[in-house]
Amino acid sequence: MKSFEYQEKLRRLEWLRGIRKEYQGHLDTIEAGGKFFTVEEIHYSCRGPGTPMVLNTHRPIKARYIYDALLVAVGELDQEIAERESELRSVTVEL
Repeated sequence: MKSFEYQEKLRRLEWLRGIRKEYQGHLDTIEAGGKFFTVEEIHYSCRGPGTPMVLNTHRPIKARYIYDALLVAVGELDQEIAERESELRSVTVEL
């Protein structure tokens, strides 16, 4: 593997770790908020610019659904990070 390829893989690994850290922070916030944590707006896109989906504060979406989705995403990130770490541990780099 060329050194620039190794550096790109390493950058991607750090990027994934950053996403995981951010998602874990969201999980921690939801846990800390407990029953007082509410979802009042979701920002989404569908092949175009982002659009807010404003929710009525009297009928919010339960945090459990967001929490569960974040748990799945963190699990997938953990798996991809482990695979990339394993790949980078046993690589020969050409300068």
